[in-house]
Amino acid sequence: MASSPARSRVLRLLFEGPQSPGTIAAALNIAPGTASNHLAALHGLGLVTAEACGRRRFYSAVPNGAQALLEEIRGPANDPAADLDRR
Repeated sequence: MASSPARSRVLRLLFEGPQSPGTIAAALNIAPGTASNHLAALHGLGLVTAEACGRRRFYSAVPNGAQALLEEIRGPANDPAADLDRR
């Protein structure tokens, strides 16, 4: 989930500019595989994009990604189940 403190730190780094998993791992003092796992989860949520550059991938934060995540959590406007928490 995006609420993970480690994923929040990854997103903060990505708002500074594109980063590779290795750069993120070094900055956060975590294993490269852990950084890759966080990036994969954030990518799956639509909060980051990935661009290949040779054999490396660089990730960037999606500027309106948080808005997209909120819309996904809330559900479609015409979905009656989306209003359950307001009742």
